[in-house]
Amino acid sequence: MAVEAYEQRRPADTVMHHYWVKEAGDPEALGEYFPTGDERDGVPIYRNQHGLVLSREAHRADSYSWVIGCLADRRPLYGVRSDDLSAPTLGWQAFTAPEPVPVIRYYTKVTAARTFKERGNRAFHQRNWKDAESWYSQALKCGMDEEHAEPYALLFSNRSEARMKLQDFRGAAEDGDEALKYLKSISALGRTSSWWVVVGGVERPRKYALWGGWGCCL
Repeated sequence: MAVEAYEQRRPADTVMHHYWVKEAGDPEALGEYFPTGDERDGVPIYRNQHGLVLSREAHRADSYSWVIGCLADRRPLYGVRSDDLSAPTLGWQAFTAPEPVPVIRYYTKVTAARTFKERGNRAFHQRNWKDAESWYSQALKCGMDEEHAEPYALLFSNRSEARMKLQDFRGAAEDGDEALKYLKSISALGRTSSWWVVVGGVERPRKYALWGGWGCCL
């Protein structure tokens, strides 16, 4: 039932940021699939760390399938018939790979940014400042709409903290200015930021006080 409910919540007409194949009979099909920069049939082609791709393929006019396979030898491992712009999580079949069929998780731009932020937080708690800075940067590249001012402010604030630890003071100051810009847009709308920020290495819910371009926890 949980799997069916997850599929029902899937935005069928939304292009996803990336996917994660959690289970599959072929171990090379596992892992996160990120956009390659190329598109096919109106959606990105996604590739995992093993070089396999997840793509939307046309059968004939207005008929499509989602396929996991190897582009080099045109070998499909798994597939599911669907015209949707996002890959289904149910209905997959095994073609040239063993069962079980893939268990897929999808990530919108917002959920991808949240996931990368959480990875950045874990790295920060482990005092791995470089990885934390990298994960926060990936979150900022997810392409969220500008209406998501609060998470943008949070991410710039978190990355500023990581860059301070790396002694990248110029980068930290620039991120502080960006966080301030988004916080001002929240204030202009009469809203209070309720997101979480890294303060002293710990995320805390807070209201922002703005001083010199930096977010201070109250």
